[in-house]
Amino acid sequence: MKPVSLGEEVVIKSPPKQKRPAENGPPEDSYARSESSAGVSSVQIPAVTNGDGMKRDMDLIRDLLLYIEEDPIFDGARWMTPGTPSEIGVPGRSLEEVAYHLTLMIEASLVRGQWGSPMPMVSRLTWEGHEFLDNIRDKGIWSATKKKIGGLQSVAMSVLVEVAKAEVKKHLGLP
Repeated sequence: MKPVSLGEEVVIKSPPKQKRPAENGPPEDSYARSESSAGVSSVQIPAVTNGDGMKRDMDLIRDLLLYIEEDPIFDGARWMTPGTPSEIGVPGRSLEEVAYHLTLMIEASLVRGQWGSPMPMVSRLTWEGHEFLDNIRDKGIWSATKKKIGGLQSVAMSVLVEVAKAEVKKHLGLP
């Protein structure tokens, strides 16, 4: 993993442009463009997709949150781009899975991050990330939360948060 200090200029190499098939409408680049004004160069940012039918894996998100919180390199003073899943505490996962889930975590404001290709850059957990992790950190609480929602095909993050909060309150003997 190569640290990047705040304010440091970063060059992100993009994969070759891909065009949409004609049957889906006019060909378009798979990149968002920011056109320049005088003296400012244009930027290309790869469009974020969910890969090949990738689904949100809350166990992976929990593992990533636990690792980012524990590793002092994620202190907010620099941007980190993991080169392999092992570098962010999830060996055995694919680079695509990790990149997709880090992107979801950025979108959900669980981590402070920036999109990059092929891997987003992460700086630290956010307040929301710490709050969510505090409710699902305990393995027993996490297991009970997953068991409670187990009969459902999927649930919204907001529902998962509420179920986890209820499990914490139950564990503490609170109404």
